[in-house]
Amino acid sequence: MFLSKHHLTGNFGIAPEIAAFYVDKKVPEGNLYWKGKLLYLRHNPGYLFIPLFCDLLYRIGVPLEQLISDPFVALFEDVLHSAAREEFGETDEKAHLAYCYEKAKGHGGNTRWLELMDNHFVRQNAALPYQPEAVALRRADAFLFALNALAIPEGKEELVCKYWFALISFFLLMDDIDDYAKDKRENDQNTLLEWGDDKTAVEKVNRLLEEDILVLNEINPKLSAYCTDLVEKFEITGKLAAIAAS
Repeated sequence: MFLSKHHLTGNFGIAPEIAAFYVDKKVPEGNLYWKGKLLYLRHNPGYLFIPLFCDLLYRIGVPLEQLISDPFVALFEDVLHSAAREEFGETDEKAHLAYCYEKAKGHGGNTRWLELMDNHFVRQNAALPYQPEAVALRRADAFLFALNALAIPEGKEELVCKYWFALISFFLLMDDIDDYAKDKRENDQNTLLEWGDDKTAVEKVNRLLEEDILVLNEINPKLSAYCTDLVEKFEITGKLAAIAAS
């Protein structure tokens, strides 16, 4: 489904400049993340999160021109290409993270942010602020390497993580609920399965969805309302009840 600039600004509250840039952007050649895709943006969380998160960063205070700049875009496209390579079995997680770290070091000079990435991903001696309990909810976090190309206002690093995890964990939980049966059959990563595949797991997932929506409402009420509508549209309450009863 084609996403227009008007749709992004009107329905999600995304800044017009960010909406225009990503709607008009061409698919990067040879990038596995966009393999077979004709449009840069799709009405799919795996692509929609890009302008949504950029808008959250803009609201936090990251300069607008950096969020639509070649260095930042090139870096996160490299990260997503590497993520797709891992998904397709062309590399493993360790090599993927090492690649992303080296790419991040070569873009920009946000030493505070790079140190945060180094401590978490490379040295593995510190959790990220607001990091979810479930490992399954951290499977998209390599994207954060790309933020080394941005001038994150000093002292706002925790806010960046707070809104990143609220946005991404919401989308990943929706995906885990939708793919529950398949993931269980194939023993794939899924928050419900990781948390015990029982009524307690369902309660925790439902509670986290609600918390994510409340956090997003702090910074972008339109985005929060969209997430609430998704929960209703895809009958998430009923699906979770069925999982709890299974």
